[in-house]
Amino acid sequence: DVARKGYSSTMFAEDCVFTHRGYIFTLLTSQADIAAEGVQMKHCVASYAHTASQGKYAVFKIDGKERATLGLTVIKGAALQQCYGPRNQPISSELRDTLPDIVRMYNDTLRLTKSTHLDITKQGR
Repeated sequence: DVARKGYSSTMFAEDCVFTHRGYIFTLLTSQADIAAEGVQMKHCVASYAHTASQGKYAVFKIDGKERATLGLTVIKGAALQQCYGPRNQPISSELRDTLPDIVRMYNDTLRLTKSTHLDITKQGR
């Protein structure tokens, strides 16, 4: 049970969903959501829940043509770290070919969010 393992259900990021080439990429925005994804997909993505809550990692649930989980490292921007299907099975080449676009879209979202945050901060001074 995810709740008993101490994963927080508090959202640490804004909702973010991309639909691209028949796939739906949904950003998981709480530690509990990430842990539940690991249980459902039978892999270790829950081990990234704390890092994701610090803004250093992003986990996307992938639905649509194929079910998978995408992990991105986030340092000065997002970069592809891993993407696997259930039980760490390899993903299709079709899905793999969409990932650079998703990374680019997420980086654009991060830039917009940061820019908006900076504008709000400047206005408050």
